[in-house]
Amino acid sequence: MVQSYVDYPGRTSLIQIYGTSSRAMLRMITSLRSC
Repeated sequence: MVQSYVDYPGRTSLIQIYGTSSRAMLRMITSLRSC
């Protein structure tokens, strides 16, 4: 039970980091296409 409790915050932070990085990648791709 303690292990799952510690693992949950790690998963949420990973999802947040992945979401922000994917947004940055999309912005870079769109900017390259516009040029």
